[in-house]
Amino acid sequence: MEKNSIDILVDQLEELGNKKSFLSGKISIEAEEWASIIHQLREAVPAEIREAEKMIQKKEEFVKETRREAEQIINDAKNYISEAAEKKQSQKLGQEAALLSQEAKKVAREIELGSLNYANQILEQLESSVQHILEIIRENRNELFEKLTSQEDRD
Repeated sequence: MEKNSIDILVDQLEELGNKKSFLSGKISIEAEEWASIIHQLREAVPAEIREAEKMIQKKEEFVKETRREAEQIINDAKNYISEAAEKKQSQKLGQEAALLSQEAKKVAREIELGSLNYANQILEQLESSVQHILEIIRENRNELFEKLTSQEDRD
């Protein structure tokens, strides 16, 4: 799995946390480097959310397009039935048109079901990604808090 920008920034924070002074055992972090990583992390989270919003928008466009296609199939079937009735063709032609309409509705339902399943999969992936990001953030906040309190206890 490819690392996202949040994972990379968290890795950098972990690396900073592992730099202990040989003599004192305390962690030494340059303020500018620490502030830079925190700033980048704050920018990365909204970027991940924007990416998730784009995925949702694509899903919605996909659902709309499949609905339009389904409606077109139904309209075509209705037009076919209407033309057959206007021409006063045989009952067989009417039956064929009805079967075509039923088939079109069946295909339209299948397309819509497929698009809803696809949308659900995208949302599941998005939910999983967001949960993973939140877990990483909580873990790092806890580690920072522990380091902070241990630093304060030593002083």
